[in-house]
Amino acid sequence: FHSGLLLENLGNFKKASDKEIEDELIQIKGVGKWTIEMFMIFILFRLDVFSKGDIALINSIKLNYNIIDLSKNQLNELISKWSPYNTIASLILWKSIENRMFYNKLE
Repeated sequence: FHSGLLLENLGNFKKASDKEIEDELIQIKGVGKWTIEMFMIFILFRLDVFSKGDIALINSIKLNYNIIDLSKNQLNELISKWSPYNTIASLILWKSIENRMFYNKLE
């Protein structure tokens, strides 16, 4: 699978389900779940994507919700509350941890 083919088929990806996209892209060597989720967020602009494997998102939830040990159940509960706008929640969480890291360095 070549990157040129990926760009040529972008229109097909926009029409495909998340599962269909994952099934197609996972076949590319070096592409994993996180990469596919980022592709769906930043290339396809899907609104309901949350990457459970993204450490920055997990750390941001822990900081913003004051949770020391975030369980899978707690994470799933939050994700279900944010649906169908998990991508928007992700962007806000990333921004919030970015701001904290930046402002903490200034102090």
